[in-house]
Amino acid sequence: MNIGINDFPPTMAMYKVRDEMISLIDTELKTWKEVKEKMLVTLNKMIKDKALDAIIIK
Repeated sequence: MNIGINDFPPTMAMYKVRDEMISLIDTELKTWKEVKEKMLVTLNKMIKDKALDAIIIK
């Protein structure tokens, strides 16, 4: 049994869901890019400047 495989093109609803998912993914990728390029750099600099231990075991 092949579920999801047929000879019919995707429906408009399928295209709409795809477009919504692409939009959501693009938003998350934009957020990750900002975190990676700006926020992590700032955080790492703050940690180095304060000479904080990254891992503390009590």
